[in-house]
Amino acid sequence: MKEKVIIFADVDNTLRTPGEPMRERVKELIHEIISLSTLDTKFIYCTAQPCAYMTGATTEWQTNGAWILGSTGSVLYKGTTMPPKEGCSIIHFTKEELEQFRTFMQIMRKQLPKDIFWSPNGEANDFVSTPFWNEDMKLKEYILNVFFECWKTLPHDKLKYFENRDAIDIMISSVDKANGMKWVSEMLNVPISNCYALGDSDNDLPILLKTQEFSKDYVVGNHKFKGGYEPSHRFGTGKYEEMLDALLRDLSLY
Repeated sequence: MKEKVIIFADVDNTLRTPGEPMRERVKELIHEIISLSTLDTKFIYCTAQPCAYMTGATTEWQTNGAWILGSTGSVLYKGTTMPPKEGCSIIHFTKEELEQFRTFMQIMRKQLPKDIFWSPNGEANDFVSTPFWNEDMKLKEYILNVFFECWKTLPHDKLKYFENRDAIDIMISSVDKANGMKWVSEMLNVPISNCYALGDSDNDLPILLKTQEFSKDYVVGNHKFKGGYEPSHRFGTGKYEEMLDALLRDLSLY
């Protein structure tokens, strides 16, 4: 019987540069990883983006058999097409968590400009929300000032956030890529020791830490992680092919 492994791969700045098509060699390497004859491999796009946002891109990438674990690990689409073969929220929240999130976001939305862009995340609007500033540094300063003022004055013990390059993700505390990874690995009956994590930023840190124990964490870029985490495998900014080549070699050792 083939050994089962799961690859949990962040997308933006891990497999592609945001705003650019995925490189052809990156697509080829993902296909080679999925097709390794010695392993039963499941490839999962593990992203902060909504699954529905990702389906168009993943259809273009032609990754047959891949799944999407979106909205920061809280929603799973089995397949990469729209409509999905099957989709489900995998994390369930208490009434108190939902109420605190809704109150916090109502105050935030009232204080921010009406025309600000929010992630169109219909799958997870009740527990994840993301205002974007993109390249507008004045807007970034304004959004973060509003956010931290709310953070100081409103209850937030059931909330957390990730500040990214172009946005800030605000979510219920239990929304976590590592929780999503654990749920999927148990569903597929694959131990965490057979899971690999690919990422680039603090949003990926939970899955990177879970897999570091087995030296199966792979990072692209020079991001300085919270808590002093240093990856087992690090590759330069944009070195997607180099990382996937190394992963393919490591998988071939099974």
